[in-house]
Amino acid sequence: MLELKITSENIEGLKEELKGLINVLQQGEESVAPAKAVEKKKKEKVAATKVKEIEVDEDEENEEEAESEITLEEIRAKAKELAEEKGKATVKKLLTKFKVAKVTELPESKYASFHETLEDLLDD
Repeated sequence: MLELKITSENIEGLKEELKGLINVLQQGEESVAPAKAVEKKKKEKVAATKVKEIEVDEDEENEEEAESEITLEEIRAKAKELAEEKGKATVKKLLTKFKVAKVTELPESKYASFHETLEDLLDD
């Protein structure tokens, strides 16, 4: 069984990935090399994008926080606002700092800290 997942920040990135897939299929090879090349280009493109370095207090990140009154819906709304103002790469970088891939994977114990960081980034 083969599974195909294509993720892209924009339509141009999607076009590049689809072109790479078409080339592999036309060559009749089952190779991941083109996918690695596309991944490398994507990483270079993200690196070229100026994304402000996100700082998270490691002590605060590691300590267990009490459950807050911040809801997942509030975090989603703030993350969406940040993505619209500063770009999706900024939100993705913040998620990485909190060691999750998606907002929905964020533990409730981290809601307050994540929300506070979102607000700080929006204020900059």
